[in-house]
Amino acid sequence: MDFKEFSETIKDKIQDKLGEQYQINTDRILKNNSQHSQGLVINKEGNVVSPTIYLEYFYEQYSNGLPIEEVVEEILLSYGDAIKKQDDYNDIDSSFEGCKDNIIYRLISKEKNLELLKTIPYMEFCDLAIIFCTLVSISNNGIETIKITNSWLEQWGIEESKLFDIACENTLRLFPVKKQSIFDIVKDYIPEEAKKEKKKSEMIVLTNDCGVNGASVILYKNVLEMLSSELNSDLFILPSSIHETIIIKDNKAISREELKNMVYTINRSQVSEEDYLSDSVYHFSLKDKCIRY
Repeated sequence: MDFKEFSETIKDKIQDKLGEQYQINTDRILKNNSQHSQGLVINKEGNVVSPTIYLEYFYEQYSNGLPIEEVVEEILLSYGDAIKKQDDYNDIDSSFEGCKDNIIYRLISKEKNLELLKTIPYMEFCDLAIIFCTLVSISNNGIETIKITNSWLEQWGIEESKLFDIACENTLRLFPVKKQSIFDIVKDYIPEEAKKEKKKSEMIVLTNDCGVNGASVILYKNVLEMLSSELNSDLFILPSSIHETIIIKDNKAISREELKNMVYTINRSQVSEEDYLSDSVYHFSLKDKCIRY
């Protein structure tokens, strides 16, 4: 069966399994960079939050030979895991006072998120958009956040500029900077003899300590200025993905156009659509202490 038939079959079978207390729907869920996923939304009467199970992975399992009944059981297990986390969401205080210590920001592509940006507060940064979330939890399995919407901001009665000031403080506190040279990242895969001859790379990976949505680190106060002073050079900033950037000294050895070609190629060969940030190359001036593109 094709994906549409699969989705409807799964919806009906889950409804049969869970019974009349549950309302089961399928919906196209908007994700980063205007990517959509088919979600199975499971709503139990009386619950504030309805877990959404994305079906693409399960369709792949079915296409690889997993019987449909086993797929249903796998989905129910995923739903059970989601329910265990539900208390975190049901207990969320969405008032400004309840959220203010957990408001953080992220960097995303402006061009690829025009539909999303109609519904949420944001600030422009070069060709990117700074968006805001409230942090729900951090664990070894990742982070969970909820995007702050225009309706939340209206209820709170604050401006985007105040939201940004709060997020600046919280994001740095909750997600400290992590920087590492490319050489240090790949050195375990380099033969010992090559290590002796190889100079440490001047390419630096800049992210946060959990490696998720770490491109926003370039917004942190004084981070680029300190790095630029340390290297005694202006900097090129390459948007590796929404999760990290690569910093290169502007030593005139390579042109911005060459770097843009490299970023363009890597974005289309190694970066997923959802993780894409930009094809631009940004430049930080130590003298002016600002980023241009």
